[in-house]
Amino acid sequence: NELETQIKHFANVFVCFKKKMSNVVGVIYDTRCEYHLCHKEDREKDVFAAQWNNSALQQLLTMHKSSQTDKVEIMQAKYGSIEDLLRCHCKQYILEMESLCHTPLPTDDSSVEQFFKQHPKSESCQYNRASKVLDLDTIVCQHSYVVERLGAGALKELMQLVLAQKQQSGIMLGCGGHHGARDHAAGLCIFNTEAIAIRAIQSIHPDLKICIFDWDVHHGDGNEVEFWKDSKVLKISMHRLDGGGF
Repeated sequence: NELETQIKHFANVFVCFKKKMSNVVGVIYDTRCEYHLCHKEDREKDVFAAQWNNSALQQLLTMHKSSQTDKVEIMQAKYGSIEDLLRCHCKQYILEMESLCHTPLPTDDSSVEQFFKQHPKSESCQYNRASKVLDLDTIVCQHSYVVERLGAGALKELMQLVLAQKQQSGIMLGCGGHHGARDHAAGLCIFNTEAIAIRAIQSIHPDLKICIFDWDVHHGDGNEVEFWKDSKVLKISMHRLDGGGF
């Protein structure tokens, strides 16, 4: 399927850039992100694109084994901090997303576990009661805010491990955010996961040069706006044109 095809691309690229100091590939695979599923009554499939698929994970493990990667480390996502979110999103927008979520909101990784125990996945699928349309493509449910913070924290963690030479590379299944803007959601993206992680890493390594190579079919406009004037970040977007529709 489409997700497995994307993972093949990720795996092949990261294997090509293998570092000598470590043969560990970090993979964020967290079933809690399945709580971000929202349904409309007139659609048979989920409107949110991120699918945390176990069969795709097994495909990834098999490919890395065949390419003689020493180890694939499966990790859970870590809860991103408010401080990290505020580097890329305005406070009012974050508060708006909070208001759509179940309460009480988790404050750290331990309280995230309790949050998901109190609010089962079935609650996220009741569109009429628990979901809100933000734009033509983007719908949030009462789990979405927490899931998005998990995605932001996960990508930051992967980048830190690679920079510390504890992993050669990292792959995160789901929770992309390249359309997300500072004050609104767009194109299935609530928070700009990549931008949040990069800004957090820049606060630790201000001289680090970073490249975002984006081969999603759509233009990564949220990232482009965020880093347009940042000389330390190169954004490359490979996307369809179709008269400007992508």
